[in-house]
Amino acid sequence: MKLMSSDCLARTAPRRFGQRNLRSATITLLGGIACSVIGCANPGLTTASDSNLSSASSDAARLESKNKSARSETSQLPVPPGLESSAVRRWASDDPHAFVSLPETIAQAELKLNAETTSADQPDVSDEMAANALKLYARGKLALLDNRTLSAIIDLQKAQKLDPRSVPILRELAHAYEMEQQPAKARDLYIKLLQLDPENVEVLFRVGISLEASNDWMRAVAYLGRFDHIADEQSVETGPRMMARWSLASSLAQLGYDTAYIQVMQKVLADAEGLADIQDLSPRLSALYRQRSSLWRALGDAQCRLGQFDDAQKSYQQASILPGAD
Repeated sequence: MKLMSSDCLARTAPRRFGQRNLRSATITLLGGIACSVIGCANPGLTTASDSNLSSASSDAARLESKNKSARSETSQLPVPPGLESSAVRRWASDDPHAFVSLPETIAQAELKLNAETTSADQPDVSDEMAANALKLYARGKLALLDNRTLSAIIDLQKAQKLDPRSVPILRELAHAYEMEQQPAKARDLYIKLLQLDPENVEVLFRVGISLEASNDWMRAVAYLGRFDHIADEQSVETGPRMMARWSLASSLAQLGYDTAYIQVMQKVLADAEGLADIQDLSPRLSALYRQRSSLWRALGDAQCRLGQFDDAQKSYQQASILPGAD
């Protein structure tokens, strides 16, 4: 779903900022981010708990009635005076994505992900196999510390074959692939690791960011949505949470889930205001702070597409008083 960049502000806001050449938000998030700011505990998602899925589905059902009403009202909204209809392509009231709330969207993404996930039967691991795997793991980890990544990969691959359910082996092998600039192989291992340990925030973060960068947006929504929920419970630092939300918002925009996108982007922009007081920002957070004007503009565009013209005007006004990204 292509995100439309309308010229709505020039017609609706009292202050024209078309001349300020505000660019549409550009979100570039690379896979395989080293998330040292989050302690690596256990990795996991794809097998979200039954209780979480049940709760999410319940929330989705309760919200459906409200969504239908909102869609009906929005479809009847007139285009504001002075704004040509062609400038804002409002969604049809029965669009299957645009009016879905964030909790309902994440619930859909997780259900789809779990339906696609198959857990292969793993052979039993004898004591001797486990002991040999541990020796290979230790040798591979030592090779990683010496920057001998190819040797490390060979030893860790052998260790994984002996003990395929070992979380430390999977984690170190994925890390070795990252060091060898093979993010897809690393991501596949992290996903296996999440099947064993569904609430590891570091791995959820890594997988979600990598999937968004690979344009696998629906799966990115599932992992990043899960990360954001668990991050609340585990008091994860602000930086990773902001980056995850930014990537989540990008995925939702690409999929055309504008209501959910707005809900996430409003959190991103609220958090971004606090970055002004932080010294030595990471390059990615610095980029987020510099792009606030473009992000406000993109938020206004989405609000226009939903017929939320008053909110869009406020977003455009906010964009107009901020400097553009350099």
